[in-house]
Amino acid sequence: MGINGVSLYANTYTYGNVKNENVKPSKNSEKNYYAGYTMNSANKFKNVSDYSKYLTNKYKCLTPCKNASVLIDRSVMQKACGDEKTAKWLEENLAIMPDVIRNAQKAAISHGSKLISVEFKFTNNGTEMTTCGIFGETGTDSEIDKWLERMKEDKEKEDKKTENMIAIEATTKNKVGFDTYA
Repeated sequence: MGINGVSLYANTYTYGNVKNENVKPSKNSEKNYYAGYTMNSANKFKNVSDYSKYLTNKYKCLTPCKNASVLIDRSVMQKACGDEKTAKWLEENLAIMPDVIRNAQKAAISHGSKLISVEFKFTNNGTEMTTCGIFGETGTDSEIDKWLERMKEDKEKEDKKTENMIAIEATTKNKVGFDTYA
C-alpha cells in the first residue's frame, strides 16, 4: 500500500571551498556591527561566543525558521574567530544564503517538486546542503518564504540605516565651524 503521486526525497550536496567571485561587498559599515563585541587589537574576536553573536546579528539567515536553517560548525567558528581569510570566506557565503535558498526553491520547482525543508551547514570540509521536497507538488513553502522575506526586510532596514549614518557623517565632516553672534 502506498501513496500515489507524492514522494519525499532528500539530497545532500557537499561543496569544497566554494569561491564566490560574484559577491559584491556589503554597503554596511563594519564598525556598526563590531560595537559591543570583544575584539583584540588585530580586529579579531577574542572568543567564539562574541563572534557568534556578531554573525547572528549581522546575518539574519543564522536565525532559523521551522523549515530552514543555516548552521556553522563550531570548529569553523573557532577558526574564523581568529583567521581573517576564513572569516572573510564565511561571511561572503553567509551574505549570499538568501539567494542560494531562493535558487534551491526555483530548482525544486523546475523539477516538478516543492522544497519543504533546507539546511546549510558550514564545516571544515566545505558547505553541506540538505534539501527535502515533495514531487508532484510545485510552489514554495510558506515558512521558508516568510523567513526569506524577513531577511530581505531586515537587510533593507539595515541598508537604509547605514545610508542615513553615512549621510550624517558626510554632513558633519563638511561643517567647518559654528558662527557665533553676540
